[in-house]
Amino acid sequence: MILTIMLASTHAAAAFSPVRSKVLPRRVVTNEAIAVFGGSGQLGSEVVYQTLQQGEAVATLVRDKSKLVVPKGSGGALAGQPLTGAFVVEGTVTSQEDVDRVFANNDITGAVVCLGGKTKNVGKTMLFDGTACVVDACKRFGVKRIAVVTSIGCGSSESQAPFFFKILMKTMMSSIFADKNKQGE
Repeated sequence: MILTIMLASTHAAAAFSPVRSKVLPRRVVTNEAIAVFGGSGQLGSEVVYQTLQQGEAVATLVRDKSKLVVPKGSGGALAGQPLTGAFVVEGTVTSQEDVDRVFANNDITGAVVCLGGKTKNVGKTMLFDGTACVVDACKRFGVKRIAVVTSIGCGSSESQAPFFFKILMKTMMSSIFADKNKQGE
């Protein structure tokens, strides 16, 4: 079963559990970790940062390690500095081998899929294909908890989207929303 979390904007993540920039002591006594896919994006970096701030271990897959920075939303004065403390795999979520590397080196207990990106940079089916790779790895590595972050306007929330956003969804963002809707299947 996939739990889908829908947020109207990536800045909404900070509203759920604001953690300020103080560093908390790590409580981790094993190599158990939460896997975050898309950890260098706006929402993904919030998930990575706030999870680390809570003293939990994180393994993340990013396309470019240099873009993994402390987020503006909850990072305070540390925003923009390199985000450290996570196990980082550089690769692509559409590569099963890259996704498996996140799971193979850690005792992953849950996964958060925060994929995004412009269609021209990542392909028209990256969200669906990448999520399929993560779900496959979860099954093979025995991970039973997964959260997939998507957008308002996807699936049953389409009627809740503001009128002008619906126009964007049907025109300029149609290929992205086609992939987002397929991702949630």
